[in-house]
Amino acid sequence: MDCNSGICPKLSKEEGAGLCLHASELPFVFGTESDYRSMNPINCTWDNQTRIYSNKIISHWTNMAAYGKPLEL
Repeated sequence: MDCNSGICPKLSKEEGAGLCLHASELPFVFGTESDYRSMNPINCTWDNQTRIYSNKIISHWTNMAAYGKPLEL
């Protein structure tokens, strides 16, 4: 699994393609295309499939916070 290529090609080049680094899930959890090392957005956009994936992750996290369990798969 290449955790970074779906976020932004810039991150893949900087951090190494194919690596799942600490906090690499945060853009998906919070639905942001920001660089996790700063508050500034980086110049990249998600494709529709990546946006749908992020929305599913957000739904699981919010359901866990509200009801104590993630959504059914």
